[in-house]
Amino acid sequence: MGYDLVTLGAIAACDSTKLGKKMYRYGPLNIDISGEGSLRGLICEEFVESNLTKDIDICIIFNQKPEKYREDVFSGKSSLHFNNEIICINRSPFFSIYIENLFSKYKTVRVYIVEKSAPLQYIAESYIKALFSAQNDSIVKTIKSEIMSYKYMLSILSICLIKKGACFIHAGIFSSDERRYIVTGTGGCGKTSSVLYNCNLGFKYYAEDFGIICSEGKVYYSPKSITLFKSDMDYYPKLERDILKKRPLLTRVKWNFLTRILNRNTFLKVFPTELFNVGEGDSLNVECDFIYMRRENKDTTDIMGIDSLDVARRASLAAIREMSPFLEIICGIEANKKNNTNIYSYNRILNEVENIIKSYLDNSNVNKFILTTSLNMPPKKIMDKIHNGNLSK
Repeated sequence: MGYDLVTLGAIAACDSTKLGKKMYRYGPLNIDISGEGSLRGLICEEFVESNLTKDIDICIIFNQKPEKYREDVFSGKSSLHFNNEIICINRSPFFSIYIENLFSKYKTVRVYIVEKSAPLQYIAESYIKALFSAQNDSIVKTIKSEIMSYKYMLSILSICLIKKGACFIHAGIFSSDERRYIVTGTGGCGKTSSVLYNCNLGFKYYAEDFGIICSEGKVYYSPKSITLFKSDMDYYPKLERDILKKRPLLTRVKWNFLTRILNRNTFLKVFPTELFNVGEGDSLNVECDFIYMRRENKDTTDIMGIDSLDVARRASLAAIREMSPFLEIICGIEANKKNNTNIYSYNRILNEVENIIKSYLDNSNVNKFILTTSLNMPPKKIMDKIHNGNLSK
């Protein structure tokens, strides 16, 4: 027996099951969202509304399947199959995703998200997960988080950005009127804490995790929700209080129980516009400090210059690492494809991202550094070193 999302009463506060076609954007990408379903309204919140009605890069369509799709090649079991133009990922009990024209340079990418009736076993497991989550307090929110993760949508967006001469960079980005800062690195290097520290001082927010840069030297605002762990907010108790005030009573109770009683480093997701003054695009001649941040077993913070090739390689690898769940799918397709199947290989995606980062560095007024600090260095000490260290001198 199966249960769909609507039957389970898992729709968010607003009824998003019947909404007309609307236009959105994500950095330089223009996105058309249409169709019906319980997930649509929550997914739309992750994009910026737009009035543009032409030059569409991506169409996201809910609860419709692509016309005349026929499975041609299977990668392993039936959870992944594809033909020359369409990929079907059928790994969730709650939804299937069809991706059309993802690797076609001049065609609009179409992403079909089709809700499914899930067996009771998966419903029960999801309810238990929601019980111990302060953020995802319903099944539909849990599913939305999965769709909007690097496992699916963020990696799809990343490949679409490449086709526009832009790329995703795993970075926190913030800016004053005189200077832009891009702090990149692998997870846990200090991106989020750097963004929180500086944007609380009045810097404009551009990204906390999913940074967007283009080869011409421009930075775009990324609307991706900010994931704030308890360990991040321990440095900013007022921020924690302000965020919790806006959350439902049940969320506040669960947060206090998980963090204070069970001592868990749980998280909440917050839209950037809830917290900060966000930017829309710096002028190309703004001076930029591009900082690759890493941790070592040491008590000091050291900053050294680094050349463009080295930092572009490091930053591209840090970005591609985040896309690993989706790149596993790409590898499965590449391993089983027919000779005429159009697909970007893992190496091509890595090289494209690296080249775009290198072009950004060459076409911008950029100072490049590698910053090495200890694992538990407070964000204030790190940023004091950056701001007071005269990096560009």
